[in-house]
Amino acid sequence: MYKLTRKGLAARLPGVGLVLATLVVANSALMIGGARGGPGYSCLSAQESVSRQEEERLFLEARRAVNREAFEHAAELFATLRNLHATTRFDADSYYWEAFARFRLGDLPEALLLLETLTAGYDLATEDQYGNKGRLFDEVQDLRLRIQRQQAESGDPQAAAEVLRVSRAVLQRERADSAQRAHVAAVAAQRARGDSVQRASVATVAAVVSGQVQLASAQRAAAQSIRLTSVESGRLYTSYRTREGCENESVQQSALTALLRLETDRMGSVRSVLERMDECSVNLRRQAANWLARQNTEEAERELIKIATSNPNSEVQNAAIVGLRRFATINSLRTLSEFAQQSNDDGLRSAAVVALGRNRHEGAGEVLWQLFGDLTQPEEVRAEVFTALGRRTDVFTDSLISSYGLVGSEGLKISLLQTLGRRARTGEEEVTNWLFDRALNQRESVKVRMAAISAWALGPTIDLVRVSESYESLEPDLKERVFFALYRRSLSASDRVKAALVVDKMIELARLETDPEVRQKAVAWLGNTESERAVEFLRELLRIARPDTVPKPGRPKTRR
Repeated sequence: MYKLTRKGLAARLPGVGLVLATLVVANSALMIGGARGGPGYSCLSAQESVSRQEEERLFLEARRAVNREAFEHAAELFATLRNLHATTRFDADSYYWEAFARFRLGDLPEALLLLETLTAGYDLATEDQYGNKGRLFDEVQDLRLRIQRQQAESGDPQAAAEVLRVSRAVLQRERADSAQRAHVAAVAAQRARGDSVQRASVATVAAVVSGQVQLASAQRAAAQSIRLTSVESGRLYTSYRTREGCENESVQQSALTALLRLETDRMGSVRSVLERMDECSVNLRRQAANWLARQNTEEAERELIKIATSNPNSEVQNAAIVGLRRFATINSLRTLSEFAQQSNDDGLRSAAVVALGRNRHEGAGEVLWQLFGDLTQPEEVRAEVFTALGRRTDVFTDSLISSYGLVGSEGLKISLLQTLGRRARTGEEEVTNWLFDRALNQRESVKVRMAAISAWALGPTIDLVRVSESYESLEPDLKERVFFALYRRSLSASDRVKAALVVDKMIELARLETDPEVRQKAVAWLGNTESERAVEFLRELLRIARPDTVPKPGRPKTRR
């Protein structure tokens, strides 16, 4: 692996926010550019030119796959690029973008390993003369935090601790920024005279309210980030943590990555790694299992089944089970079914359930339905099974809705509602209306109705008329969630007119609300919309006139 300067590498790596932007081939020279002349530059031979063209073709094809959200194909192309070209110009880019693709696919351990390989091979933390570490360093840190947030939601305490640490740092910066804004506004108010006093007072209130809203939003995000009750991924993913006494582990992982790029007998190296049984090789063996999962060959499938059924380490078994989701064969289906139905290890059973949810074999859905219908299974198992069913494209929404009547416990109902909320996100009007009906159903508990409101809010549209008609019948906790749903809709509205209608509805409901606590939260969400209509409403609450309507003091009359 060759070295890149931080500046050159950052120039090659587009920001995460541009992932879905259209990749213009005409701009590829800028994206992959390097020095085109000057000392040390020589003309390429014909063979080198062809090789570079092939590298560029593969890289651009992989980026187009990312743009199309074909993440599986994109990840394979980035890996192929490194396998074919040991010293490719796109080495760092390929590691980052494959990590991003793996993250979007849910392959969290693989994504983290790719980021670790990238940061181990490239000096990303070098500071410039102003103390800045460069955009690439920030992009990698951001992606790593997003991966850890998902791991925290899946029950990984180490990931949760790291997310909490970062979230607290963000909150501290928010508090400092908010206090500074309020202080500056207050000083300005003291120095102002005449009509400018009114404007400065409004600025002070706006700064404080804005800071409070931002802090509330950040606190909610931090709490949600470290939520450990999600069953969407079960115990499927765990971090590649370094074990005590295994400081050389990350170096060996990088060495295996390089060998898999350079050697022709890759399977020999993988088998050699899998034969190790020492504690310090666990991550190495997991890495080997992840590589096998990407090969899509009968030999790789046989090795994964062997690892899943006979390896003494449960973490390595877990990686093999996760990898079997890629093989839509009867052998993989049989192995996953046995783990899902019979395993006494909660982690392996959970991994098998999620893998069945992603396996393309048509029999996987039937296995999951049988498991969900087994009332002897623990509640958390049935919740994981239902989540896996919700992931499958061959399972229809009406079947999922019908299954809701087969459960009686509050916890399982909430889990089912969360899964159906993901279907609502895709724009299925049937499930969106059904979720709102559940929220209005007085026979359900308040917790279940709150879960129904939260799931309903994930839908792409909101029926404002129905919200108005039903608002008064809702409990205070449900009303607050309605305001949050409307706030989110105001931000995602396709045009200003629709956004204004949503804000108007928030103001209308806030005027009618008599519960002080609900109204306070409604005002906070309104303030966060940054809408002119919301500003007018906030001024009305504070009885502050618009700055341009405050009468200016006239010149005093003189006596004659």
